[in-house]
Amino acid sequence: MAWRPDGAMLAYWTVGTDGLPVVKVRDVVLGDRTVLTVSDVLKAKETCGWSAKDVQLTFLEWQEGGLIAVGLRGAGQYDYGVAVVHQDLGLRGVVRSPHNCYIPAARWAARTPVLVAFLYGPACGLTESLNRALLVDKAGGVMRDLTIGRKGALLLSDLATWAAIPGADELTVVRLNGPQEQYVVPLQGLIGWCCAE
Repeated sequence: MAWRPDGAMLAYWTVGTDGLPVVKVRDVVLGDRTVLTVSDVLKAKETCGWSAKDVQLTFLEWQEGGLIAVGLRGAGQYDYGVAVVHQDLGLRGVVRSPHNCYIPAARWAARTPVLVAFLYGPACGLTESLNRALLVDKAGGVMRDLTIGRKGALLLSDLATWAAIPGADELTVVRLNGPQEQYVVPLQGLIGWCCAE
């Protein structure tokens, strides 16, 4: 489940009358309504080859303006996607993972409709120690592909002007719009994922 940032609506997935997963939103005043069905997902060209019985929903993530990122999974080991759904207009688009990546999560920028979809997997990046992150627009289109550390992170600024990408010994800050800029901030004595120096 996921609350819309203003707390007025809750998104959740459940099983529809046909036995397949659906995404519903619950307005605190008006009640429930369905905003995404498996049938909607299968109409997207990106989900070619998927069948209704194989589609699973994995995560929900709200954006302030009423968009919801819905994690999708097909039948294959690396058969993932993210649907961008508007609370009133329905499905806007789908981004599907490459054949060697999975998508465990996606996060919106706080104040603009730009989504980061994380692409993980041992062969998903340029090397085994690298993975990727996709920047996705409000229509479900990929805007940019960025390199991140293996199972790493990418944090967008509120307006998606900058991205911060943590590494083992440094933090890389990249400008996402306007002139190309990049800064590297050394990190010393950082407590890592499993051990402290």
